[in-house]
Amino acid sequence: MTRFRQTFRLVHLAAVAMVLVSTASSPASHEGRTAAAEVSQSNYVDLMDNWLYTHDDHNRGFGVHHNLARNNIQSLFNSYGWDVELHPFNYSGSTYYNVVATKLGTTSPDEVYIVGAHYDSVNNPGADDNASGVALILETARVLGQYDSDATIRLIAFDREEQGLVGSTAYAGDHQNDDIQAVLSCDMVAYSPDGEGGPHLRSLRGRATDQWARAGAARIRRHHPQLRRLDQPNRSRPPSTHAVSRRRR
Repeated sequence: MTRFRQTFRLVHLAAVAMVLVSTASSPASHEGRTAAAEVSQSNYVDLMDNWLYTHDDHNRGFGVHHNLARNNIQSLFNSYGWDVELHPFNYSGSTYYNVVATKLGTTSPDEVYIVGAHYDSVNNPGADDNASGVALILETARVLGQYDSDATIRLIAFDREEQGLVGSTAYAGDHQNDDIQAVLSCDMVAYSPDGEGGPHLRSLRGRATDQWARAGAARIRRHHPQLRRLDQPNRSRPPSTHAVSRRRR
């Protein structure tokens, strides 16, 4: 892992902590900046190396490594003090599970903010796609477990996304009546289109949560000016885990 990629991932982690603890319409709060400063690059690397089965002889597509990664995600969420449940759904005659960690809001618990990442891979170690995103939400759980939030935060590790967003679609279908305010999808967060050339902040236009995403992106840019913004138009089929945001109220 190069120093650039380590820094790039750290920026993503700090950004998520800052956006979630602060409100999307105001500058980053003192609490948000404090939370962002508590993100640990070494902890993120440990999650990638030792908990998510990302090495050459691993395969998180189906089978033993996939299931062990899911069990580790559940265990880690629990260890960080979140309420954790397995959300079951059917795919091709078998039952699979999204791992859902919830931190109930203190004043507006019915309002829900979701940060998601899929933990399945295309029959390979899937270090970038998408253990990098799962490690991000796990480190977010560790940091934000120490803070209260006005609204409810859910961190979700989705399954069977590589087969066509199956897990997130099932979750969206089962939670159509939830007051989901925004969804942040963390997919391939270690990827840069310029390789080693420099980090980017991707903004996907046309989503249901576009206003929140733009406000969050602006805040991140203020605190991380080295990021260059890439606007991507919406497409008929989203590139990653966006089924929940497409189905929100």
